[in-house]
Parts: sequence; structure tokens; C-alpha cells
Amino acid sequence: MGNMARVIFLDEKQRDFVETVCSKTNLDSESLAKICGVHGRTFRDWRRGKHRLSLSAAMKLSEFSGVPLPVEAKIVDEYEHTRRAAQLGAPRRSELYGNPGTAEGRRKGGLNSCKRQQELGSQGIPSKFIVRKKVNLPQESEELAEAIGIILGDGSITQFQVTVSVSALVDCEYADFIKQLFERLFQIEVVRQPIRTNTIALTMSSRSLVDFFIEKGLVKGDKVRQQVDIPPWVKAEPKFLKACIRGLFDTDGSVYFHRHRCQGRDYLNVGTLFTSFSPPLCNSFYQFLTSEGYSAKLTRGTRVYLYRASEVARYLQEVGTHNPKHIERFNRYLNRRSVINNNGSERCESGRFGVPGEHV
Repeated sequence: MGNMARVIFLDEKQRDFVETVCSKTNLDSESLAKICGVHGRTFRDWRRGKHRLSLSAAMKLSEFSGVPLPVEAKIVDEYEHTRRAAQLGAPRRSELYGNPGTAEGRRKGGLNSCKRQQELGSQGIPSKFIVRKKVNLPQESEELAEAIGIILGDGSITQFQVTVSVSALVDCEYADFIKQLFERLFQIEVVRQPIRTNTIALTMSSRSLVDFFIEKGLVKGDKVRQQVDIPPWVKAEPKFLKACIRGLFDTDGSVYFHRHRCQGRDYLNVGTLFTSFSPPLCNSFYQFLTSEGYSAKLTRGTRVYLYRASEVARYLQEVGTHNPKHIERFNRYLNRRSVINNNGSERCESGRFGVPGEHV
């Protein structure tokens, strides 16, 4: 068994053997320790019977002193006790946590490890073990409903991250609002970073946050393929639905100018467009507008329009927006309409303002 072997003496026989060697050689512990090639403290532990005597040391002491080893002494491998403990512990461990060689066994072991490390962290004990971040999981509210709308619009959910991507050209101020909203709601860092030259990505990394949004009715992966819709709990409460619609339009909606021709003249008007390639989501947006009395138009199952300037103004006042570009766009229309009126242009029969030759 080599140098890793140990000698097991019965009862007090080890101490008797070492004491006999010391007495017969008339040497102290330090001297005999040098003969064995160990530290003096190790030899003193053997002398007290605290630890088992190594086989190599026992043979050296016996040869040097002429004191024979007791016939009842057994030679065992140093880690024999470890193997015996493993034989007893392995069945019990499998009973508690499952077979470690299976996916279920590894899952149980991992969950228990995470739980233990989280307990250590709560006690202020440092650990390099990666555990879930602590995030605030808010109650259902208008702010949460708006966050849901933002993710349904320009968001994506993966296994560990929630990301909202907006235009770096026209949504910089709105990106600030989104960052503040999510940090206020979930008390988690939102990383803002440019992607290419035209996109801003706002990313939250948290498995707990992902699980929370899934529980609230969102989905991981491709939203269009899974035909997402506004979650039922949002639709059930009018103020939540309005907030969610606001988040949807602020991300996937636009205020735009359009021309039409009436009696040989070109006229300028303003409208809104909401686009989603998930027909259930687009239909829910349309149903909200019509239920509120708007003259909305649904086309191709993926686009919802408001064509009247008065309804655009009403929407921005009643539903509201946190995206400055929509207000700026509508104000541009109002300013141009004011210039048009001051120039003495005529009102079209449809009630829209226009000016000959106006192009957008």
C-alpha cells in the first residue's frame, strides 16, 4: 500500500508501542520524528494516539528500536474510512436528491446548492457562486401594464434577459424614460448600450425577471410566431389596458402626415398608425380604440389607423404618450396648419385643413 498505508492498533496499543520505542532508544520525540521523516508535532500526535501511525513510520521505528509491531495490528489504506463512509452515504444521498447521473438528479443538486449559497449571501458570507439577482416583483399596476405594452411592442425575452430595442435616431429621450420606468419598477440595473448606429438596446439580466414576465402572460422567443396578445389581467382593468395601449403605441406606433386631393388641390392631414405582425395584438389595439369611440381602421390584420386630426389630438390627450417624438410630430402639424390658415387656405369638405401644392 506504500506510504499512504496506516497501521491500526487495538485499544491503547499504539501509544504503548511508541512509548516502548522512546524508552528503549532513550530518545525524545523530536529525534524520533527525524528518523521517521516527519514534523515533531506529528510524532507527538502519534504518541498521544491522536492520529494513526503511518506504516512507513511504524516500520522505521520497529527496525531502529527492535520493538516488534503487535501481531493484532492491521495495515489499511489511509482512505479506507472514506470509502466506507461513501458506501453508506451514497445510497442516502441518492434517496434525498436523486441519482446524480440523471438530469433530475443534477437539477435537484443544483437547486439545493443555489438555496444554500443564497442563505450564505443573506448572512453576509461572501461567495463566488452565481445566484439569482434580487429584483423587486411589483403588484399589478398601470406602470407595470405600460411596461408590458413596451415589451409587447419593441421588447424580447430570452432565457436570462429582457431587452427593449428602440431607434437611436428618434427615441433617445424615450429610451431614458424606459430605463427609469424599469429601474423604478424592478429595482434592477438596466444596461443601455448602442447596437450598430441606429439602435439603442436596454437590457435587464435576471432569470427571476424573465420568470415574472412569463407568469404575467408574456412569452420567450419569437412574438410573431407565437401570436402574442395583451394578457387577460390587463384587459380586465380599463386603466391597465389604457396604460398598456400607451406602451404599445409609444414603441410600435407613429404620428404621420399624409396628403389627399380634393377638388384639384393637395391637402395636408395628420394621422396615427400602429403596426404589429401579430394579428391578435393588432386586433386588441383596434378593439380598444373602437370601444372608446374612435373611428379606427384595421387593414391587413396588421395595421390600425386614425385618420382625423381631432382623434389624434384626443388620443394624445386621453391615452397620452411618454414618447416625445409623437408630441413633437403632432405639434409640427399644428404649426404648419397655423401657417396654412394664416395664408388664407380653404377647408376641405371633409373638415381637414389643406393648402394647394403642399407636400410632405
